[in-house]
Amino acid sequence: MNSNLHFLSAGGEMGQYIRTKDWNNSPVGDPVLWPQSLRTALSIILNSRFPMFLFWGDELTCFYNDAYRPSLGNDGKHPSILGMPGEEAWPEIWEFIKPLIDNVLLKKEASWHEDQLLPIYRNGKMEDVYWTFSYSPVIDETGNPAGVFVTCSETTEKVKLLDTLSESHKQLEFAIEAAELGTYDYSPARGKFTANNRLKDWFGLPHEDELHLQNAIDAILDSDRKTVQDAIAEALRFESGGKYDLYYTIVHPVTFEKKSVHAKGKTTFDAQGIAIRLDGTLQDITRQVQDSNEKDKALKKASHNARHLNLALEAGQLGSYELDIASGTIKCSLQCKINFGRKPTDSLTYSEFLDMVLDEDRPVMRKAFYDAVASNSVYDATYRVNASDGIRWIHASAMPVVNKEGKVIGMAGVTANITEVKNSQIQITAALAQTALSREKLNIVIDASELGTWELDLKTGEIETSSRFSEIFTGTVQQDFNLSKTRQQIHPEDMEKRNLAHKEARETGKLYFIGRIIWPDDSIHWIESKGKVFYDRDGTPAHMIGTVQDITEEKQKQEILHKSEQKFRLLADSMAQHVWTSDSQGNLNYFNQSVYDYSGLTPEQILTGGWIQIVHPDDRQANVEAWTKSVKEGTDFILEHRFRNAAGEYRWQLSRAIPQRDAQGIIQMWVGTSTDIQEQRSFTDELEMRVQERTLQMQQKNVELERMNRELQTFAYISSHDLQEPLRKIQTFSDLILKGESETLSPRGLNYFERMRKSAERMQNLIDDLLAYSRTSSPEKTFENISLDALIQEVRDEIAEELLQHNAHIEIMHSANLTIIQYQFRQLLYNLISNSLKFKRAEIAPKITISASLYKGHIIGMNPQFQYHMLTFEDNGIGFDQKHAPKIFEVFQRLHTKETYEGTGIGLSIVKKIVDNHEGLINVESVPGVGTKFTIFLPLR
Repeated sequence: MNSNLHFLSAGGEMGQYIRTKDWNNSPVGDPVLWPQSLRTALSIILNSRFPMFLFWGDELTCFYNDAYRPSLGNDGKHPSILGMPGEEAWPEIWEFIKPLIDNVLLKKEASWHEDQLLPIYRNGKMEDVYWTFSYSPVIDETGNPAGVFVTCSETTEKVKLLDTLSESHKQLEFAIEAAELGTYDYSPARGKFTANNRLKDWFGLPHEDELHLQNAIDAILDSDRKTVQDAIAEALRFESGGKYDLYYTIVHPVTFEKKSVHAKGKTTFDAQGIAIRLDGTLQDITRQVQDSNEKDKALKKASHNARHLNLALEAGQLGSYELDIASGTIKCSLQCKINFGRKPTDSLTYSEFLDMVLDEDRPVMRKAFYDAVASNSVYDATYRVNASDGIRWIHASAMPVVNKEGKVIGMAGVTANITEVKNSQIQITAALAQTALSREKLNIVIDASELGTWELDLKTGEIETSSRFSEIFTGTVQQDFNLSKTRQQIHPEDMEKRNLAHKEARETGKLYFIGRIIWPDDSIHWIESKGKVFYDRDGTPAHMIGTVQDITEEKQKQEILHKSEQKFRLLADSMAQHVWTSDSQGNLNYFNQSVYDYSGLTPEQILTGGWIQIVHPDDRQANVEAWTKSVKEGTDFILEHRFRNAAGEYRWQLSRAIPQRDAQGIIQMWVGTSTDIQEQRSFTDELEMRVQERTLQMQQKNVELERMNRELQTFAYISSHDLQEPLRKIQTFSDLILKGESETLSPRGLNYFERMRKSAERMQNLIDDLLAYSRTSSPEKTFENISLDALIQEVRDEIAEELLQHNAHIEIMHSANLTIIQYQFRQLLYNLISNSLKFKRAEIAPKITISASLYKGHIIGMNPQFQYHMLTFEDNGIGFDQKHAPKIFEVFQRLHTKETYEGTGIGLSIVKKIVDNHEGLINVESVPGVGTKFTIFLPLR
């Protein structure tokens, strides 16, 4: 080889190809005549282990090095494109890259392209290949661009990895849902964050895309708030490492429910150490996968005479340097200083450079340097330095500079700042590890719950199942269980329901199915299956992941209970006594035939009007209170009261009910009887009348009054609780039947159950109102001084969900301190506010304005010897005709049908009675379609 061709002395396989190729008939001609700029460029390329390519001259002749060679694959372009014009070498992508090359030659500026899809012919076929590359001009001796210098890296594996991570992310979302985690992503620059709906619900936040961080901070317990703020601020500091790990308590702003949470997170910083985002989980750790991954970028060697080539290196953010070993001096390009975090005007000596290298990385860097000098080989090292903006990763490569005697006297090379690439690698590695951990935790939860799991490919119909899945479907573990077998196991009568559930799942994204399956031994079992659909990029359902659970035992228990109830009712119907039952909450759910024969009512009439209709009006309150007390305390119910028979006559009955408890002593139901004691009561009444004749009239009246008051109070208290228990039982069983047995009932049966449930609900409201009304008659009238604001706030808390549901607003114009019977006045406020919500206008949100003022009696037409608090409650509801005002405070008076507005007609009667107990006065004014205003006058105490 000609001694003038020393630039081709190295280069491995490609150096050999270039040296042996006949260039005389090529556009570039004999290598002896090649210009110095081309020689310098080829020397850098051939001695670098970083993939490089060169387009040279008018024909854009192709050159490349060994590091670039693997990208061409086998049975492709290598080595035929060496020395070939670019248009002939790259016909499949020439339309894309030719404009890029022309732009670089014209503007003399470098270009950068990341993860670009450029299909090429290699390995005997066309392949989709992704590239990250930079095009830079190479300036010749005339000062004009003579070629285009290409540094490139194939990123096909990176793109595939990101697609894999995207799929893993979808599966991780399913794991998050199964583990019930809250997730968040906070942007410090904008002060906003995003979160899943579960986390927003915990904090009482709206389901908006982005929220201010302060909204979440406000929901944190006062004593924890500063600690959380300090922890977030610390995590956003680069020096802290970005770790966020804290226990604290949140308080729901509406329900005031407290929830202790374990929050974890990790801050992501940019190259300058500025916090970009903080993301994490509550109750568990979820790592957001960073979707960037770059291969190491480094250039290995550079020639100290390649002045023009350095311009291209600077454009590609590659810094060049020259080291004189004898003097220990180093010359750095501007970009080299920038890579080390220095200003272009700063100096950078070799000693300063060594001091910047981290202590733990310095030995490795030194060894690589000494080995390169000793063996006259390429120097290649990756290490960290302490820059002004924090720790940076540097990749340096160089070639030894030798004198005439062949002794190494220096190094010439390049540096690259690869901090971002390193950080991306670390984050992706951590994300993959976290994904694996989440899957492991999910599998533990699933195994503990004895759930079978499955994953169905909705496009191919292939299904993957756990061993527990096949065990649930067949009773044995089958390794080759497939979709066809699952369909064969479904009970024929439930197949249509199963198909409908899967069809709805494709539309809604969620699967829910309960049905029967048939095992190979012909035994029937019940399953419950749940799943979630995942979609591909164009929104088409791709696959579904879910669980299956064996609920056969639960279904069998329900059937046993049903048969037991049938036997009990058959026996009860044969008895002459009245027999009835209720659920554990006191809701009556069964009457034997004797009740219907005695009352002359049909089951539908009792269901509609309630069983209380056969009780004498004077006995109903005591009945409700006695029953309520027994249900609440779990004690036997005993009461004498009067029932109306089919002829309209009332006869005395002795009612008894005993709670039925399970092995743990928990009440499961109540069984009661009512026995006719009319003759005994008649005898007792006559005896009492004779006793009364022998007692002084006044004394007897006082004694009788006190006794009756005590009895009525006791009876009212007990009855009010016991009446609610059978109603709750009716509601509970109605809901269970409507939910679990709706498919087996006829439309008429469903209608009856719905009517029964609504009637029980109305009866429940009536009982509650009757109880409230009865309490206002209590002789205990302890007056306390309390703020009106405080009372209103208590009512707000009690009906927070209802206020939120109606988007209602309560405005207090003026407050006052009142001397009142506290629990009664709280009831008054509750009834008035509930009344406003009930009779709201459909088109506008309810607004309730409350105000308090103090007046002398003569000013407002009251007793001039007293001062009065005047309280006003004004709403913007439907209103009513003022002519109805006198009767709205009467018990059971309604201005609307119960089908239009629910209610019992007792609420405002309670309000009137409470005002009377305070020796006050209440008025009402209303305009239809405008609203209603209640005015209450209370004497100042």
